[in-house]
Amino acid sequence: MALGIPIEPIDVYIGMETGSFYNINRFLFEFQKDGIAYINKVYSSPKSGIINPVIDKDWKQKIDKYFKYIIARRNVFKDWYLIKEKNAK
Repeated sequence: MALGIPIEPIDVYIGMETGSFYNINRFLFEFQKDGIAYINKVYSSPKSGIINPVIDKDWKQKIDKYFKYIIARRNVFKDWYLIKEKNAK
């Protein structure tokens, strides 16, 4: 994608969503026309969780921002998957 070459997933299409980094890669498959812009935007965002100390001059701040973001997201979904007991206090 970064070299301007069209890409497509190599996973079985029915199981694509379970692949590693699907949450990021799926947009590469959908927005190939603006791939470079997408890569720069997403990989530069602290929300991506992708941090490279060699490239990111402010990598420590980026880690702090990522944790702040992900903890806030975690709190939104905190008890969604717990079954509450009827007699629980």
